Amino acid sequence: MSDMPDFHSNKEPFEVVFSPWREDLAKRIIKRLHEKGVQVSYSKMKYNTFATGEILPDVPQSVRGKHVYFLHDLLAEDPNIALMRYLLSADALTRSDVASITCVFPNIPYLRQDRREPDDRASISAAVVLRLIEESSPRIRTIITYHMHAAQETGFVRLPIANLPGYVDHIRHLKQERGEDLGDAVIAAPDLGASKYARRIRKAIGSRYQIAIVDKERDNGATRPLDVIGEPVKGRRVIMFNDIIDTGGSILGAAQRLQDEGALDVEVRCTHGLFNGDAIQRFRGAGLRVVMLDTVSRPQSFHESERSWLTILPIDDMLAAAMHQTMQVAGSVSQLVR
Repeated sequence: MSDMPDFHSNKEPFEVVFSPWREDLAKRIIKRLHEKGVQVSYSKMKYNTFATGEILPDVPQSVRGKHVYFLHDLLAEDPNIALMRYLLSADALTRSDVASITCVFPNIPYLRQDRREPDDRASISAAVVLRLIEESSPRIRTIITYHMHAAQETGFVRLPIANLPGYVDHIRHLKQERGEDLGDAVIAAPDLGASKYARRIRKAIGSRYQIAIVDKERDNGATRPLDVIGEPVKGRRVIMFNDIIDTGGSILGAAQRLQDEGALDVEVRCTHGLFNGDAIQRFRGAGLRVVMLDTVSRPQSFHESERSWLTILPIDDMLAAAMHQTMQVAGSVSQLVR
């Protein structure tokens, strides 16, 4: 009897279709799948843009009867255009008679708008975008993504969502760099909202590590750090985790507050490094080490130019492992993050 796992490919072969912005990531994922004994074909989606700005995707080869893993960056160039590219691509794949589709998104935009305050008249755009994805094709089977802003957002749709937490890659990297023992390091959260994530990291690393939380207040959209609560940080090394760095104001403010409290050094780690506005210039001058995951497509020149302060961790291993689990009849993505 073969030792190979029971794959759905007995009925439907697999193909990885990727958008041009994540070609390097796609090829690394395919290599890892091949190492796991999974033979997948692959192709790069083509896009034509007309003078009007309208987009026409073109599936480069036959995908009829195949299960397609569509790898796409929903933040590439412009999240609104990238989302439109996805919607049209899903329709093109469906009309090409795929058996089913798994959407592989290293990131999903708009997820920070996930609720309304009692006096708001705002859109819950996280729900809108996730429903757009769900309803773009009847052939979609599941979504694989990294670190949604709030875990309850998976309930906005009926599709199963494999929501990979970024801390697994960070913990692996920390232990590779520093060994199993991180000394007297303090795990920090930049605000109360991120404290739940910090607790999950503490549990995964080891319960002896303590948590410090930077309390803050919000005024007309701006944030101001207040007190550091929880574990004292004076004379300690601090590792601060968050899901997103956008313009960097909140993270830099929290880091400064920790330093004011006497932290020896502060290392910032995040899943999605957006660095909008003047964030890159501000971080260059902040004297902080920042470690992020490769969930946002960047040219190699960016990796080289910012390497003095920024470390970017690859995500191909985790994505390939998640895809591999969904290919198996009794596969479980959750076992990857326990």
